Amino acid sequence: MYKIFVLLNIIILLFYGVFVSADQDLIKIHFICHSHCDAGWLKTFEGYYTQDVNTILTHVVDAVSKNEKRRFVWSEMGFLERWWNSTTSDYRDRFTKMIKEKRIEIINGGWVMNDEANPTVDAVIRHLADGHRFITDHFGEEFLPRSGWQIDPFGHSTLSAYIQAQMGYKHIVLDRIHYKIKKQMGNNKDLQFLWRGSPDTVGAKSDILAHTLDDFYFSPEKLYFEPPGNIEYYNLERNIPDIITYANNKTAYFKSPHILFPMGGDFFFKKAESWMDRIDLIVQRFEEMYNQKKTNVKVVYSTLEQFFAETLEWHQKNNVPMNYHDYDFFPYADKVDHYWTGYYTSRPKLKGDSRTISSKLRSAEIYHSLQQKEDFGWAIKDASKNCSILQHHDAITGTARQPVVQDYFSRLYHANGGLDHLTQTSISHYVNKLAGSEIYLKAEDNSTVLDFETIGAVINGKKSVPILLTNSLNWQRNDVFSIRLDLPKNTDGASLTKCPFTLKDKDSKDALPFDCTYRDEIFLDSPGKPKKQFIQLDFYCEIPAFGGKSFIVSKEDSQESWVPSVNRVDKNTVMSTNEITLLIGDNSLISSLKMMESGKEFKVGQTLQEYSDNGGAYLFRSHSPPKPITINNSVYSASFYNGKLVKEAFVKFSDNEMVRYRIYESPSKDLNKKIHFNFIIGGKDDVQSVMLFQTDLKNKYLYSDNGLELLKRQVPNTKDEPHTNYYPSVQLSMITDDASKDTLVCAGDRSRGVASLVMGELEFALHRSLIADDDKGLVEPARDYQPVNIRTTCYFDTLSNVLKNSRRDALMVEHPLRPMLIARYKSHIQFSGLHHELPENIHILSIEKKSKSSLILRVVNIREMGSPTTFDIRNLLSEYPSASITREYDLTNIRLYNNNDISHILHSNTSIIDGTQKSISTHPPRYTPILSKTVVTLLPLEIKSFEITSNTL
Repeated sequence: MYKIFVLLNIIILLFYGVFVSADQDLIKIHFICHSHCDAGWLKTFEGYYTQDVNTILTHVVDAVSKNEKRRFVWSEMGFLERWWNSTTSDYRDRFTKMIKEKRIEIINGGWVMNDEANPTVDAVIRHLADGHRFITDHFGEEFLPRSGWQIDPFGHSTLSAYIQAQMGYKHIVLDRIHYKIKKQMGNNKDLQFLWRGSPDTVGAKSDILAHTLDDFYFSPEKLYFEPPGNIEYYNLERNIPDIITYANNKTAYFKSPHILFPMGGDFFFKKAESWMDRIDLIVQRFEEMYNQKKTNVKVVYSTLEQFFAETLEWHQKNNVPMNYHDYDFFPYADKVDHYWTGYYTSRPKLKGDSRTISSKLRSAEIYHSLQQKEDFGWAIKDASKNCSILQHHDAITGTARQPVVQDYFSRLYHANGGLDHLTQTSISHYVNKLAGSEIYLKAEDNSTVLDFETIGAVINGKKSVPILLTNSLNWQRNDVFSIRLDLPKNTDGASLTKCPFTLKDKDSKDALPFDCTYRDEIFLDSPGKPKKQFIQLDFYCEIPAFGGKSFIVSKEDSQESWVPSVNRVDKNTVMSTNEITLLIGDNSLISSLKMMESGKEFKVGQTLQEYSDNGGAYLFRSHSPPKPITINNSVYSASFYNGKLVKEAFVKFSDNEMVRYRIYESPSKDLNKKIHFNFIIGGKDDVQSVMLFQTDLKNKYLYSDNGLELLKRQVPNTKDEPHTNYYPSVQLSMITDDASKDTLVCAGDRSRGVASLVMGELEFALHRSLIADDDKGLVEPARDYQPVNIRTTCYFDTLSNVLKNSRRDALMVEHPLRPMLIARYKSHIQFSGLHHELPENIHILSIEKKSKSSLILRVVNIREMGSPTTFDIRNLLSEYPSASITREYDLTNIRLYNNNDISHILHSNTSIIDGTQKSISTHPPRYTPILSKTVVTLLPLEIKSFEITSNTL
């Protein structure tokens, strides 16, 4: 039988040789040898390293060293650093040599391969910068990647094109695109295209050449050379005709004859020598056949640099343009009815904690940069790497096994502890220098932060306690802050008629106005424990930009601030301030809203609902509309607090489903227009819990964001298959009436799935727990009963106002005021890290300390439309007087800003999706360096990084 098989192969090859003699064009197969190494999934990061990655990298170095033709590409810098720190100097030297000889190529170059649906723009930039820093430190800037490698995230975001294009990348490899769209792209030879990340703002600055894998990132089974059985069965004589078949099939999907052929897969190349021994033979055999004119197929070891260079050279030489795309690739489906829309919401606790710790990291880095006394750079790097691991496409997605999820939580908690100490110490140093007197900040042993979202400290056993509220945003924060306090000893909270506490903001006898309420609530992070009785103080505050302000809480009776609660909220209840009036419906949630200034009334129809979900960690799958939750009448309660400042309803539907919503009567008109929600909820088996607003807005589109920009989604006007019309929302979601332009917008504290299935509705997912696996590799049900406290701010306004303010509102949700206890205190504290505020649409993403006299600022214009914004950095930062711009960097803060020209890429304006002709603006140009030493101009949504140096330090 085997002889017959060999004879058939010989006949095929002889026939093919005759066929080739007819002057057929060359097909060149570029073998890209790779190992896709998840930073946690079925095993923890450390488990994968010790059991897999250590062996892979060691054996790859050995194998590539033996033959100068061999090539390999590597993506994840987190694993490379782990190996680098534990391997021998000989292996480090050999690896470095092969990097410099371009036999091993670093691609993507991030700490991980990030998910594209859930991370913030800060988090994506940070993990890439962490990876680039490792590359620069060990190999040199010239070996920073030029090619992205996003082969496994479950859908692709325009944010990837935007960020990588502005980090010096010229190309990116994609994979997981909806199977129907991918098939269409292949049939039209559009798997390679020019991808513009933000066509209406920065334009060409966000251009990158995208290559989509025609099949998958795994080698075909017949070319899988690790198991001994495969090597023996799929021998060289079988490999040759198989590769010829693959080559001819794949050329149907591309315009050029250069074919990217992935050789590898998940944790492949543990037996790198076996792989490369066989590939050597394949390359040699095809070289012989090609030289003998027996085939038109050439096979080579290759890298992405070589593949893209030869592909683009062919397109230029033959004047063949690629087509164009300027949108994202969500949702992703790999087959009929398998929509990967569940992971937008899976593990909401992990998503929330990751967002919170990343926010704390940003704050710590900023305050560290503003003080000169102590260097905490090592602590920032440590926390940054742990936060970066969470951006991996099986981490922040909530798609890892339970022990791995717990490892991710442990990494966040480790980072959190270090960041708290770093921030407290940095602010102490900074304030001590400003005030000329000593303070000391610390977290009390008996203080708690509940579920990371609770905004207050539990204080007991002291007559008065000074606190410091800090604001890490570069504008003054006008907000309402809540402090939770233990009841004084021997006090019956239910019988109180006056507040046992007072609040002051400076050394005076006058108390601040505040609301004081007695609360008796269950905290879901402590299941099984009795209710917590406490006093809550709510007060309005104005906290300076990059600054803080002190307040003193004292145990003194205050009659004026006491707010009795109304035990029952019913459909006749009205919550009203001078800006909005809320009418409460039968379910104790909001039924309608009236804007007092304009007189406009809006139906709200708020309901907490549940989908029957038979998906898994990745898939959301439901074939019917959601149903309102079942109210447990034995525990149901609805309380109303009607204070002078805060009007609040707290509705308990069951022991693990509660909603709190509040409006304010504060000095801030803008603040008073918003409704502030807390959704306190645990997971239920085979349920996706959602919050639904049923309005009278007549919208054709849903808008959801990628962390930087809002994207438009068609409303399907059907609820039959909701999972097919869910989209990721990193911060914002909204619907707009097409005629009146009235808009409902919601900003959340974590990523989640959102939808507008029929006109007038906006829904966002809160929690999900599944008792079955969805057959996507996890092989474990995504059970998640862990309760969460989700903060969301919603409001109605005109579209123009929403586009002006919504990103700023989202940033205030993401970066809340944070309290610290003052252990030593002499006088009132109020400080700002800025001498003057920036324009309202300019947000400082990060500040990085370069040296004692130099900082690197990464700044973004958060406005999505309008004219460029110009601002002056002279005397901007309090501790860096007379500063001027000395360098401009790309977004990594590592490589100097350069042209990164890709004008040689031939492209049309034909859409790869529908074949229409798109308008492609040439303005602004791709390269717009900062020309002034003190003035910066930013286009809408543009990010720039630059170094400032003070001449007086």
